[in-house]
Amino acid sequence: MLYKIIKIAISLTLLLILNSCVQQSEYDKLNSENKELKQQIDELENGAERLYKKAFEYAKTNEFDKADEKLKILFERHNETEQAIRGRDLAIKIKNKRVEIVENSKWETSLLSNTIESYESYNSQYPNGKYINNSKTKIVDLIKANEQNEYDNALNTTSSSTLRDFISKYPNNKSISSFKKKLIQLEIDDIFGDRNTGQLPSFERNGYKYSSTSSIEIENGTDCELIVRYSGGDIKMIEIPAGATSRISLISGSYRIAASACGSNYAGTENLQGSYSSRYYITTTRY
Repeated sequence: MLYKIIKIAISLTLLLILNSCVQQSEYDKLNSENKELKQQIDELENGAERLYKKAFEYAKTNEFDKADEKLKILFERHNETEQAIRGRDLAIKIKNKRVEIVENSKWETSLLSNTIESYESYNSQYPNGKYINNSKTKIVDLIKANEQNEYDNALNTTSSSTLRDFISKYPNNKSISSFKKKLIQLEIDDIFGDRNTGQLPSFERNGYKYSSTSSIEIENGTDCELIVRYSGGDIKMIEIPAGATSRISLISGSYRIAASACGSNYAGTENLQGSYSSRYYITTTRY
């Protein structure tokens, strides 16, 4: 029907153009008929029911801009009709559908990235989103997986910095105690291997009676915090503030000892079998 009316309108328009000799009254009649046909075409094209149906069809195929355009015309021309009431419900559904599509896209991006950061970004943007529980579970799983990977690296590493980073990041890990001992040994290795390492200060033995436990009194004569590491029968580390004196007990035996203060390192070996005292100070003698 619409096609037929359009065809008639076009024919009338051509007739008006070609018949330039038609009388004024006939012209006015044809012109009036042409306007009526155009009005009928407009009513058919922009009628309330047709506008709603077109908007509904566009919404089904997610062509939301086109649907919005039809609904706008519907509200402007037929705002009090039943179709306009349904159109307002459709507009709400379109708005929700847009939000859902954007959220789905964000979630798909998070899944593709599969990182803690990507899931946290989704959580921040959609705290009540439909994937929020899945996202939180993904974060927990990734944290566990990351810790396990870093644990495996720490377990097999010979790098003191790698181990130090793990200890700092996972202070409550079940193996933290053994890792701290391993770190002491690696730091001792680093200091012994540094050609700028200074000579370890001598130990003064306070008694010559053998004991299974050796007690060492250490005086920090530097202007900085002093860190002394021991590796032997025991693996321990002691931190002593500037100018202070502290004591440490170790199983008697042979030890590799490394100390750090004021950016300088000291290293040496000692066979501990009783009670000792030692004073640390900055020296330029190299180990």
